[in-house]
Amino acid sequence: MLMATAPGKVVLVGEYAVLDGAPAIVLAVSAGARIRWTAAPRTTFVAPDGDALLRAAWDDAGGPPGHIEGEPVATFGLPSKPGLGGSAAAVVAAIRLAHAAAGRDVTGDRLAAQASAVHRRIQGGGSGVDVAASTFGGCGRFLAGSWTALRWKHPFAVVWTGESVATGPRVARYLDWNGREAFVARAAEAVARWQDDPIAAIAASSAATAAMAAEVGFTWDTPVHKAVAELARQHGGAAKPSGAGGGDVAVALFNEPNELAAFLTALPATGGVHLPVGVGGPPEVMPT
Repeated sequence: MLMATAPGKVVLVGEYAVLDGAPAIVLAVSAGARIRWTAAPRTTFVAPDGDALLRAAWDDAGGPPGHIEGEPVATFGLPSKPGLGGSAAAVVAAIRLAHAAAGRDVTGDRLAAQASAVHRRIQGGGSGVDVAASTFGGCGRFLAGSWTALRWKHPFAVVWTGESVATGPRVARYLDWNGREAFVARAAEAVARWQDDPIAAIAASSAATAAMAAEVGFTWDTPVHKAVAELARQHGGAAKPSGAGGGDVAVALFNEPNELAAFLTALPATGGVHLPVGVGGPPEVMPT
């Protein structure tokens, strides 16, 4: 029996604009996916959200027969998925595991390219940013399929806002919008600020995306998101929705550990729930 794990992700800067080829800053987090393989005469799949992704990943990678079972690394006891890129993590872990079960070691760019193609085919699109985070781990700058690792030193928190949202309809509205060029330029400016001032970059990215969402006609930051962002600001940091917005999670970033500690102490008053995740590393395969 073998098991593979892959991290999830939060987008720090650059949501939506990444669909138009703009750069994004992304952090892999320790809640992602875990896939198990047990050798067997015939292939069977078990997955909590259906097995289409697992089947596609396993077949594309030429995995050997066996029982393949997928599960999230952490559910946190939430009523629904928190929006941390679990489907991309599952594809990355399944492809990594399929190759390992067949005696091959596929990692890095080759793994990212194969996982992106499978994920895009089954999900119907996407930038590949979540697959890249699940493949490489840590923090990185994603641009047009390429990943540049960045040093990570900031205390951070991921906060569940109490509801899940569907990404597809929001992406469709964005792609139908004729104001994307100016928005993409603002988003790229926010990414450019990351190296010198990550706190300011997060705030600028969220402001640009909020303005875009208002024009397109969907909610970016819910009342919980706004309360979390204000609390982070009061403690010297910045917070914003991660991903599609309108629910799922917020990510808060600080310069000092004591700022994060004070933020977490006051967080329950916002209605948000702290998810105890750390920085996620690259996929791993191990015997079980």
